[in-house]
Amino acid sequence: MRKVTFDNLIFRTDPDGVSRARYGFGKFQLSVILEPGKKLYEAAIFDEQKNFVQLPGIHRIPEDEDDFVDDVIPYLNEQNINGIIQKLQFVQRHEELHEIYGSKSG
Repeated sequence: MRKVTFDNLIFRTDPDGVSRARYGFGKFQLSVILEPGKKLYEAAIFDEQKNFVQLPGIHRIPEDEDDFVDDVIPYLNEQNINGIIQKLQFVQRHEELHEIYGSKSG
């Protein structure tokens, strides 16, 4: 598996000036945007049906039942995006190994 970093993301700017990049990690896709005039990014993760998903270790855990956690993660710098990428690569590799070897129960 190739190591992916923020530098591998290819941003395209839409007519509204929003820069967007997407990168697939197995069953998941990372979407990163940078809005005009901002210096920090936003990220979201989608499943194969293009539904938003929240993953443990990437998204904040709600503190209680009334605590709302947004699907979009705001205020990210390049290092934060690299951390999300590393976690998604780990999930992808885990899924690949699970498909190859299956689960072993003892």
